[in-house]
Amino acid sequence: MGEIDWKAVLALVVMLAGMAGTVLPVVPGIPMIFLAMFGYDWANDFQILGMYFLGLMLALTVLSLVADYLAGVFGAQKYGASFWGKIGVVVGGIVGFVFFPPIGIFLGPLVGVILGELLAGKKAQEAVLSGWGTFLGILAGVVARLTIACIMVVAFLFRVF
Repeated sequence: MGEIDWKAVLALVVMLAGMAGTVLPVVPGIPMIFLAMFGYDWANDFQILGMYFLGLMLALTVLSLVADYLAGVFGAQKYGASFWGKIGVVVGGIVGFVFFPPIGIFLGPLVGVILGELLAGKKAQEAVLSGWGTFLGILAGVVARLTIACIMVVAFLFRVF
């Protein structure tokens, strides 16, 4: 019977916490998954995963961060948000994240877009519709993050085991 690779087990535990972070906004999920992979390979003198693999995982990490950041804005735009509504998404997201984690990361952009639309002179019904678009965009971002996280963890498992 083979010896347990405790470095891989530790990396996997950190990655599972990162997977939870793809849904819970307080934990930086995908960056955490990448750092677990990087730490594992560093502990093994970069002989297991390799730089090309890590480069690909870093690219997925950056892609997930950009997609997540823009998801709420694109959702709002799809449902007719004005410039001020889109600004509200971004400001609301930052305020929600800083002052009301973890729920603020979801509610902040929603409240922000509605307030931005009302400030732009739109009717309440139009503002709420932009809020709905923001919510759908945020939901799409969660699905995208979870998908990317699963791809990264499965790729690690195939590469290591």
